[in-house]
Amino acid sequence: MRLCCLIFRLWKSCQYDNSTFNFGQETSFVVIEQGNKSENVILSDYGSSGQVTLWSKVINPLKRINYVEVEFRILNETIKSDANAGLKWREGVNKEYYLSLSKDGLKLILTSSNNDDDDDDSKVIYQNTEIEEKGQHSYKLKLQRLQYLINIFLDDTLIIQMPRNDSSIGSEPISQVGISATNSAVEFGTIKITELLEQPNSVGTKYDNYYYPLNILALSKSRYDIFMDKDLSSFSKNNSY
Repeated sequence: MRLCCLIFRLWKSCQYDNSTFNFGQETSFVVIEQGNKSENVILSDYGSSGQVTLWSKVINPLKRINYVEVEFRILNETIKSDANAGLKWREGVNKEYYLSLSKDGLKLILTSSNNDDDDDDSKVIYQNTEIEEKGQHSYKLKLQRLQYLINIFLDDTLIIQMPRNDSSIGSEPISQVGISATNSAVEFGTIKITELLEQPNSVGTKYDNYYYPLNILALSKSRYDIFMDKDLSSFSKNNSY
């Protein structure tokens, strides 16, 4: 296991205004202002099979954004079978991710586009059917896009963890973030973005893919054996921990 300390840089809250978002011709939304700030937005697509998405403007790649967070509340009392809501982000210009919550559970969908082809290729790269969208309920989604891992949290609980060497996970920086809803009325809070800095913890020495942290056993004069993962010979020992 790779151990590291995560440091948050300065937060940026993406206000729902023309300086931060591309509203375009989209009309199925209502911005809620508090004071002089556009804190929340309601995406309303209830009764339609279409999808409403609000995209931020392109993020400067030098900002190296790798953390995204958004809270939202389902306003519908009942959830239709084709309804969904969640967080979107783009990596570079060819990859788009949609972390959606619906009656089918929590899904992570990747859509890849080819500059030489007008057709987009979409596939589900993760699904958890034990999690179900509920009417008049609040949720919080968090994305951590680290050097070696992709971590996704629902209500501060780690739900998805994937290695960055997975072929479905790109290496380009996050270029845009967005919110989306289908056949739903959903109130979204501001999208929070920042850069997470990873600092390794000096708790051990790395030998290939294994760490041997300094502990009481290592300092003792007791005899002990070290077994690799899946080494069944460990069961031949009288005492094992």
